[in-house]
Amino acid sequence: MVMKHSKYYLIGFLLVLLDQATKVFFYGKNFDFGLVAITFTRNTGISFGLLEGTNHYIAIISVAVLIGLWHYRAEFKGKETWLLLITSGIIGNLLDRIFRGYVVDFIDLKFWPIFNFADSYLTIGVLMLIIVTIKKDIIKKKN
Repeated sequence: MVMKHSKYYLIGFLLVLLDQATKVFFYGKNFDFGLVAITFTRNTGISFGLLEGTNHYIAIISVAVLIGLWHYRAEFKGKETWLLLITSGIIGNLLDRIFRGYVVDFIDLKFWPIFNFADSYLTIGVLMLIIVTIKKDIIKKKN
């Protein structure tokens, strides 16, 4: 059991490290590769530019969500991968909020708001958690 948890902690650490390393590498840089661009932005809000200027409040909410996820982690049995992505995403952006005062975004698909790896972890984790939960409920109702 300890090895299983150690594996998740290591993967989570590596995901956060990847997020932070790419933010450092692309900090202040702008490149256009045609369909995809690197466009450095500072984000003091949340997705889609919402709640701009509320960095401190979002940081506090992020800590509260992390505490809640840790407290109720047993409820995520069988959904550990999605919980790992969600917590890695929260931690990656929380580090920015605490140490920079804003989140570094740089991945620009040109048809979508600019984002980073932590945002991707969060989005994939939340969407998959919703899908898996709905699927499980549907199967449960059939039986």
